[in-house]
Amino acid sequence: MNHSEIDKLIADSWKSKYSNSEVSIKLATQTLEKAIKINYTKAITYSKLILAFGCFLKSENEKAFNLLEETFDFFENNKSEWGYVVALYLKGNLYEGFGDFDKALKFSNKALKLSTNIGYIEGKADTLSVLGNIYIQIKDYSSALKSFENCLEIREQLSDTQGIASILNRLGRVCTLKKDFQKGLNYYNKSIEIRKEQNLNETLAWSYLGKASLYEASKDFTKANIFYSIGLETLGQKGDNRCKMQLMLGLGKVLLEQDNLESAEFKLFEALSISKEIKSKPLEYQAHLALSQLFEKKQNTTKALEHFKLYDELKEEVLNDDIKNKLHQQQISFAIEDSRKEAEIHRLKNVELKEALTEIKSSITYASYIQTASLPTNLHIKNILPESFIFFRPRDIVSGDFYFVEKSDFKVFFSAVDCTGHGVPGSLMSMLGHNFLLQAVHEKKLKHPNEILSFLDFKINEVFKQSSENAIIKDGMDIAFCVFDLETRILEYAGAYNPLYIVTQSSNEPEVRDTVTQSSGLLSNEPEVRDTVTQSSGLLTDEPEVRVTGEDASANFKRQTSTPLPLEGVGGRSTRILFELKANNLPIGSNKNDVADIYTNHEFKISQGDTIYLFSDGYADQFGGIKGKKFKYSQLKELFVSIYSKNMDEQLLIITETYDKWKGENFQVDDVIILGVRF
Repeated sequence: MNHSEIDKLIADSWKSKYSNSEVSIKLATQTLEKAIKINYTKAITYSKLILAFGCFLKSENEKAFNLLEETFDFFENNKSEWGYVVALYLKGNLYEGFGDFDKALKFSNKALKLSTNIGYIEGKADTLSVLGNIYIQIKDYSSALKSFENCLEIREQLSDTQGIASILNRLGRVCTLKKDFQKGLNYYNKSIEIRKEQNLNETLAWSYLGKASLYEASKDFTKANIFYSIGLETLGQKGDNRCKMQLMLGLGKVLLEQDNLESAEFKLFEALSISKEIKSKPLEYQAHLALSQLFEKKQNTTKALEHFKLYDELKEEVLNDDIKNKLHQQQISFAIEDSRKEAEIHRLKNVELKEALTEIKSSITYASYIQTASLPTNLHIKNILPESFIFFRPRDIVSGDFYFVEKSDFKVFFSAVDCTGHGVPGSLMSMLGHNFLLQAVHEKKLKHPNEILSFLDFKINEVFKQSSENAIIKDGMDIAFCVFDLETRILEYAGAYNPLYIVTQSSNEPEVRDTVTQSSGLLSNEPEVRDTVTQSSGLLTDEPEVRVTGEDASANFKRQTSTPLPLEGVGGRSTRILFELKANNLPIGSNKNDVADIYTNHEFKISQGDTIYLFSDGYADQFGGIKGKKFKYSQLKELFVSIYSKNMDEQLLIITETYDKWKGENFQVDDVIILGVRF
């Protein structure tokens, strides 16, 4: 067999890749054998490329990846070949399936650039489709919609019926995610119509999957059940495992909504098994989340927590902030290049505006990377506070809330901080605050929370005074700061607007000692003056007994009270009680002079099992629920009391699910942080 005959076999094999993948693979295998016999390098490479594509369509991703790697030596030396575009976007497709969106975007953008340069229009359309899928994964739906619409335009020009059906399906998916359900349904119905007319049964199941997911998203679970089932029936036993997994997962979730728990469990475990088989981490963590919700409904908290942990770990691995940051940086980099070309041809002024916007976006993304790197890792926190959790939900790319956990000698320092605003202004303030807290603990060796707050107050004002001699800082921080002595088990707390909640047994009512320290000596050469206020156990009632020592102690701070919140239980009053230690009504920053504010230091001995909570106002201020009202602090207190008997991982799960259920589809109003610690 000569070169031209082999080339024809390759063309036939490639042409049937979607309509009949088994025939495509069979032809490519035959071509590979013949090409090897006559040492036809180009044909060997293209045969392996088509085989890799076929393996990808069958969800044999590892085999596809290994075959693809064998083609790159040839294509790197023959960059004008159309096959190089396919190799690049197929690699992007594989990385997207592996959950490595960083590399997926890198190879796909490279394919898009090359396809444009060599005029390979079909490859450009395929690459735009891959890019749209990646944008969906990182929730950039506008970019996804644009990529898919550009792809559809090219495929209509090429009269590529199979390709049109495929991209209509993807457009339906984006519209579903954007909650434009009617438009999405129109796209899915067109895709189904084309695939039925062309007898494209292998891909028809994908259209049913999309239509079912749209009905699921619009809460029409009866129709969702019908079309998930039709999809599985259409796919049969030997169909695409990726499609089968998602049909199983979708049907399992719908059965869960319909309270058909046994059938749901069967489908979800089957979906989980397939996701592991095809090594798709994004699909695997979705299966774990659904199983967590199922076992919660079955009141099996052990298994619910087990699957939630696996979900959380996998999701963090796939979509951690560092990867997101790199994705946005690459996207911005390509956008800049496109903008410069556009400027040379068309609208210079418009491009200048685009470049300015790109620089701003790039700065925000880079700020997110810096902010994330400055926060303590989960491992660091667990080493210092083994029984703890952090619920952290930034509203934007960067956050005005942050948490602080450090250890020095036999003392543990931890805090939840809410900087004025959110987004970029809040994040800048948060990075300043975090650095000054590190300085207070490790350089200044300050040991008491009120001294640390005074130091922080002084430093924030000092920094902003440098920019203007007469500046008055209107922005600042609300903070709850604690120091726990590991030897004496004494906990100290000071707060600026943010209180401390303690949940304990009624028999463990702590005696609290309050101290006001004038910290000017820490900020200059003036001597330190300490004023002391001691409270009896009567502190934890409505009218605390107060004994004051020091001439002006009572003038230096506003009297703080602690309010017990007992939990009413069946058969009588439970022993769980919540006490609130109130903060000073003095924010960090906002000073009109050069004197740091003075904060009250509360200290008390911790009993075994005591649990404390530090938080910003984001959770309580979130609008939601049936009436669209704020969650409020009263509900937050009740929530903390109700979960007291749970371990900290279970508490995090309940707090997370409560927030998500309350918020629903409402806009997140603020950054949210809750730090819980059990002793």
